Formats: sequence, C-alpha cells, structure tokens
Amino acid sequence: MALSNVETVLNHIAERAGLDRYEWNEEHGAEDYWEHPVMQYLAESDELEFIPSDVLLDVRDRLFRSFPFLKIMAENQRDYRNSRERAERVEINESDIFDVLNNSFRVLKAYRDTCSHFLIENQIWADDSEMLWRNECPLAAMVNQYYTAALRVTKERYGYETRDLTFIQKRRFKQEPEKDASGNVKKNAVPDLDFFLSLVALNGDGRKWLHLSGWGVVLLICLFLEKKYVNVFLSKLPNPGNYPPNSKESRIIRRSMGVCSVVLPKERIHSETGDLSVTLDMLNELKRCPRELFDTLSPGDQERFRTISSDYNEVLQMRSKDRFAQ
Repeated sequence: MALSNVETVLNHIAERAGLDRYEWNEEHGAEDYWEHPVMQYLAESDELEFIPSDVLLDVRDRLFRSFPFLKIMAENQRDYRNSRERAERVEINESDIFDVLNNSFRVLKAYRDTCSHFLIENQIWADDSEMLWRNECPLAAMVNQYYTAALRVTKERYGYETRDLTFIQKRRFKQEPEKDASGNVKKNAVPDLDFFLSLVALNGDGRKWLHLSGWGVVLLICLFLEKKYVNVFLSKLPNPGNYPPNSKESRIIRRSMGVCSVVLPKERIHSETGDLSVTLDMLNELKRCPRELFDTLSPGDQERFRTISSDYNEVLQMRSKDRFAQ
C-alpha cells in the first residue's frame, strides 16, 4: 500500500505538471519510483534550462502537500549539506528534496521485496553494500531527525503539555563524553539504542554504522500510509513500551507516527444519486467542523471533533473543503 500511494501521488503530480507517466522497462522495474519523471525532473532541474519556474514551483508545492514530512526532512538535509560544505544556504533546493525521496523509495522497496519475495540470498543487506551506505544509513539519520520535529508537531497539534511527551523525548538520546580537537572532554548527545522506541540500531554492523531499527522501519512505512491506515497498521504490532492500547502514551505514539503522513489527491466527486440522497449527505456534513473554524479553536475544543473507534482509529470530524461546490 505504501508504494502504491507513492505511485498515486507521483502520477497525479506528473499529470498536473504535464510530465510523462511512469512506464517501466528492462532498465528499471515497475516500482523503481526514483526513476519516475517527477523525480528526474527534480534531479535534472539545474541542467534543464527549458523548465518554467512556475511549473517547478508547482511540482515542489504539490510534493510538500502530498508528503507533509518532506519539507521537514529536506530542511534537515539542507542543514547537513551546509555543515559538510561550510555553507549558509537558507532555501531548500531540488537536490535536498530528491535525496530524501530517493533514499525513502529505495529503502522502502528493498524492505518490501525482502519481506514479500523469496530470495535465497540478498546482497543489498551486506555490510559493504552500496544500498546501505548510500541510501539506508543516510535515511536512518533523516528519519531519526525528522521524529524530533514530528513530536513537536504532535504536541502543538493536539495540545499536549511538554510533560506528556517526556516518556519519549527525555529517553531518545543520552549524553556520552567525547574529546574535541583540543583534547577537552565534552558531552555529546547520541541516540540511546536501548530505548524501547529507538528508531536507529546497529543491526550487527561491524563498523558501528547506525541503521533503521524495527520501529524506524515502522515509521518509514507510516509516512507513506494515510492516517486512517497508520492506525490500522500500528494496531497489528506489539504496543511499544507495553502501554495499554487506550492509554495516553499509546495514543501519543500513534499520533506522532502519523502526524505528517501522506495525503493522497482526491478527485472531485460527481453524484448521480437522487436529490434526497444528496440532501442527507449534506446534512451529514453539518456535523463536521469547517477547517477555517477548526484552526481557530483551542486544542481542548478541537478534541470535541475527534473520536476514537473501537479499533483505536482516530476519526477527525472536520470539513476541509466544500464537497458540493461546482
């Protein structure tokens, strides 16, 4: 489902931007989405002088809207490049966006293929494989950094107090002594690999490189699932930290995993039903809070429009746009 959502988003953006649809051939497979025209558009944006700036901006805007996590991770990638190149670039460029999506698509497909297909031996998981050091290890760092921002977004969106998230935030990292170039010892924050929700792990790597942990892979998958399916997916897994499913802690974990997950494009619905059915549908819409009003409410009042189903799936009664506008 995650890779299917990737295809849906990229094809929708390509159609809106007037780009070619993705077609696989002998050189790349059916789900090698890093070869998609939208991705190639990003990769070659500096070389293709004929690309109209408004089209490029539209592609970027649609990617950010469809993948809400993308801007956060692209900003982190920009900061990483700034530190490596000793630069002070402020804007996000197409290379930052491409790197995040390229690594995500490749690793997501690699895990799917490994878990779903029968392979006697798969060399991509060997310590010295190009996929690990070029894609998976950098993505592990991206996902780990992203989750810091995701927790902040969760706190602000759902009106949590700082103390409500301390069971995660204060345990994700630990302080370890480290000598600087002058020989002075200072404390450095490093991921606590023993934390029950650690997103990175050594995974037996002899060179001590950090990779995605089991929960890191879970978060990666959640980024490409719609929010309603994030909850379904997480309900099939063991509760991290052994918190009861209906506890505040479990709800925070579920919400933080899906707070910036994919938003699929929705085509306008054309109803062919009778007037009575349309009227009843419109009445049903009245119980939803318009987005313009919802955004002005306090977190406590916003909670009145959130319900939890029997399978702990969160339902938001909010009307984001007029479904009946012509």
